[in-house]
Amino acid sequence: MCVRKKVYFCRSIGVWRSWLAYLHGVQVVGSSSLLTPTFFKSFFKHQIMNIRYTNDHEWVKLEGDLATVGITAFAAEQLGDIVFLDVNTVSETLEKEEVFGTIEAVKTVSDMLLPMAGEIIEFNEELESNPGLINSDPYEAGWIVKVKASNLAEFEELLSEEQYNELIG
Repeated sequence: MCVRKKVYFCRSIGVWRSWLAYLHGVQVVGSSSLLTPTFFKSFFKHQIMNIRYTNDHEWVKLEGDLATVGITAFAAEQLGDIVFLDVNTVSETLEKEEVFGTIEAVKTVSDMLLPMAGEIIEFNEELESNPGLINSDPYEAGWIVKVKASNLAEFEELLSEEQYNELIG
């Protein structure tokens, strides 16, 4: 029998996964055939990967000198249904906190600020026809731009997941 705290986990996941779940405040109890290693990997993916956050509710995933940028699930929820993105800065080099585009939701239009200085090398073109990907999958399919970072030290200045969670309460 499983008991619900944040999510169901089972003993078959293994001791090391139980330990990781414990570190992230998830109670590991009971059993469930629905919980596979794929589910576990997906659940912890944004916590295990090299992701940082901004006070403006953007996330940055750094792989080498390539930074993938998007808005957080919290921001997407607060904005409501996202209907349009305007990013005309591809191939431009911008400084940290410069506006790289705008995001339009049913409720409002907001500027998006670049979390790290660098050259914007790619825009997620899937968002042109389906901006709702940001609402449904903000950390994977809903990424917005990829940036060739010019100052990797700026990544360490961004918020950790714990700091970001404190910010949003």
